[in-house]
Amino acid sequence: MKTEKRFKIKSTFYFKQWSRKQYSIMHSLKSIVQIAVLSVGYLLNSFTGSAQTDTLKLEEIQVKAARNELKYTDAVRMLTVIDKDEISSMPANDIAGILSTAMNVDVRERGASGVQADFNMRGGSFEQALILINGMRVNDPQTGHFSLNLPVDAEDISRIEVLSGPAARIYGNNAFSGAINIITGKENKNFIKFSGTGGSYGYWDAKVSGNYKIKNLKNYLSISKTASAGYKENTDFNINNIYYSGNQYFDNSTLSIQAGYTGKAFGANSFYTPVFPNQYEENKTAFANIRYQSQTKIKMSYAAYWRLNYDKFELFRNNPASWYQGANYHKNNTYGISTNASFNAFGGIASLGTEWNNEQIISNKLGDQLEKPKPIKESIDKYYTNGSKRQNISFFAEQQYSFDKFNLVAGVMSNYNTVFGWNFYPGFDLGYSINHNLKLVASANYSGRLPSFTELYYVGPTNTGNANLSVEKAFTYESGIKYMSGIMIIQSTVFRRLGSNIIDWVKQNPDDLWQAQNITTVNATGFEFSANIKLKNLEQKNIPINNIRLNYAYTQLDKNSGNYISKYALDYLIHNFNISIEHNVYKKIKASWQFQYRKRNGSYIPYDSEQGQWLSPENYKDIYLLNAKLFYSNQKLNIFAEGSNLLNLKYQDIENVELPGIWLKAGISLKLAI
Repeated sequence: MKTEKRFKIKSTFYFKQWSRKQYSIMHSLKSIVQIAVLSVGYLLNSFTGSAQTDTLKLEEIQVKAARNELKYTDAVRMLTVIDKDEISSMPANDIAGILSTAMNVDVRERGASGVQADFNMRGGSFEQALILINGMRVNDPQTGHFSLNLPVDAEDISRIEVLSGPAARIYGNNAFSGAINIITGKENKNFIKFSGTGGSYGYWDAKVSGNYKIKNLKNYLSISKTASAGYKENTDFNINNIYYSGNQYFDNSTLSIQAGYTGKAFGANSFYTPVFPNQYEENKTAFANIRYQSQTKIKMSYAAYWRLNYDKFELFRNNPASWYQGANYHKNNTYGISTNASFNAFGGIASLGTEWNNEQIISNKLGDQLEKPKPIKESIDKYYTNGSKRQNISFFAEQQYSFDKFNLVAGVMSNYNTVFGWNFYPGFDLGYSINHNLKLVASANYSGRLPSFTELYYVGPTNTGNANLSVEKAFTYESGIKYMSGIMIIQSTVFRRLGSNIIDWVKQNPDDLWQAQNITTVNATGFEFSANIKLKNLEQKNIPINNIRLNYAYTQLDKNSGNYISKYALDYLIHNFNISIEHNVYKKIKASWQFQYRKRNGSYIPYDSEQGQWLSPENYKDIYLLNAKLFYSNQKLNIFAEGSNLLNLKYQDIENVELPGIWLKAGISLKLAI
């Protein structure tokens, strides 16, 4: 027999003392916050049934929250997992749109449908967060603007793991404020799938994908094309993607291969300056990696990877000014190898690893002058005249302990860079299980970031880089609480990040050029809360709501640039709130709703394109976005209609880059077993 337990707590607590402080979250909301303590048990047990089966599934998920993979339920870091079912129901069909719903991730788009977007975490810059595909680093050493140049579509994704906070000792350099790992191709059945979508502003996309298993070799391939005429002049785009992943399974080991290519060509209206709105850009990105993993007493992993990014930027798409000297060309080449070993030792699990990689750029703008210019294959009579390269070798050591109700993970990453020398990033994570579902967590970790090639070498009419920059560093400590079951996952944490040598563009006098300098100290304080409630996992079948995900993050930054004038205002998100709800409509017809509220700190200088002049500074406006999707789905057929920015809000994520209003799309996909 099942025992039904009900709990009622009627008390409401008022934290008036906290609300008086200038630095408090309550003060920032300009109200006395009432925190009502509600019983999770009372909420869930009002429905009959349980979710034991789904609890087991939750415990089976392996995530990268430490150097060695852990069960999701054992992770003691703030880790958010967005699974395939949730991704497929979202009113978003690109990675930028999906990531905008994750905990304390700030996605700032320059164009629609993932044309170009920056992302940051916990108030960091777009250079300070790491992106990976199946554990492979795909960040760009030239600039963070290219970090989301990914050949992966939403349909290719099995799940996304969002690790909040420093992750240098797990992933290496540049996991400064967080890391996002995109996991692809986990289906075992053979199929071929055809998809097509049409929408506003001449939007369309077409895709074919398939999974085919030959004995112990599983293959997944997807090819897609996306295009639009643009929502305003010079915002058209054309995107081509191809992605492959293959896994060969042996008795005690696995050989994995993945490769991809994305090509983008788009009108970049005011992307980098509103003075010249007729900008145009082309990106071509290719990557590949191979990994061998053994599952013996000593778990070994060997990997090799490569990534190439080509960028062509034109300040004038057509009718260039007489003084214009032509397009900027850049080609970045990154490749490396890594090993990792995990084994039982010292009463726990030890992990040792090393990684070597080479980052290099050739350009007609960035880097030191080449001894001999190299021809640009994509252009006639143009040459790469500049370039730079650097190498990294990193060593990792980590120890995991589980004793009684405690989980402890401690480790260090040491990195030697041929330009910046040695840097060390130690840290630890600690968890205490109050019971099977409830856990207290705490951590303290160091992290760092290497300057990008743009920060080191860029030279323009108003800006100049600095080849003498040093590594950014930060120390972050946090504590929180996690509740995990087959029905709900609730996480909350407070954190403090102390940043030093933070790179900023500054000057001492108004007439000086902006120059990149390591003179800024930026400290961050924040609060995060997330709840993912999967009511569909209950045995009760007549509940209309399937899933609710709610995220709220508050961040406060303190910046000290000394006597310098700082170019970049503190334009981080103070409040970042989003809620997603999926519910049944009729039989297999469902709907999902997504609401986002974003309050950004700082101001920007608007540009009047008609008058050709800069106006007085303005504060960023609050953003309220409503997206929705109606869909029908079975094992073979999926039909959907969706709309983004249904409130038709005029807004911008990047200063002077206006984003589209209402955008409607409808599509169909057919999945056939083979």
